[in-house]
Amino acid sequence: WGAFDGATGTSLWYSSFVGDATRIIDKPSGTNGLIIDDRLILLIPKRGLVALDRHTGQQLWERILEVHHYWATPILAGEEIVTGGDHGVLAVLRVDNGAVQHQWKLPEGEYPTGLASKGDRLFVAMPNGTVCAIRLEDGELLWSFATGKALVDMVPTRRGGSSVLAPPFPWMDWLLVPGSDGILHILDPATGSVAQQIDFGAPLTATPC
Repeated sequence: WGAFDGATGTSLWYSSFVGDATRIIDKPSGTNGLIIDDRLILLIPKRGLVALDRHTGQQLWERILEVHHYWATPILAGEEIVTGGDHGVLAVLRVDNGAVQHQWKLPEGEYPTGLASKGDRLFVAMPNGTVCAIRLEDGELLWSFATGKALVDMVPTRRGGSSVLAPPFPWMDWLLVPGSDGILHILDPATGSVAQQIDFGAPLTATPC
């Protein structure tokens, strides 16, 4: 990871991460960094979450978690960081020191492929083609929605079935869910019921913007 001057392209700092005898980092992270004030939060596969000073690259804290390169990019939900933790678990961490505040189980032991939040709800996309809503206060599962069969197999080590690979997107009064079934599912975020479905005829792997 590195930082560059936007005007000149000059390198400002560079940080590399290595594992150890039990945690060999052999794949690049597929996630983006999360900027929170002066911190840059990074998901490092097989290592966990690392916070850097975004101005200098100095490491501020590290939280060891069993994460992989296909986990979702961490997000800020309220005043805490939400990320995939150990397999089948969401971890909620403090921003200032990375302390784990909560660990919530995901349905069917899945991992998150996309995360979003709005108000008191966290929305989680998973590789089995489902999206669920979780209450931020206590981790209670509020609803779950299943997309159709994926048009192309894109989930590592899996063939057939459904998948959602992009984060859900809260938009106005709706929740937009891009599915690998080629359909943009427009849901009621309160109940998970379908308001509209738009068929694009090809897998949707990016969040609408």
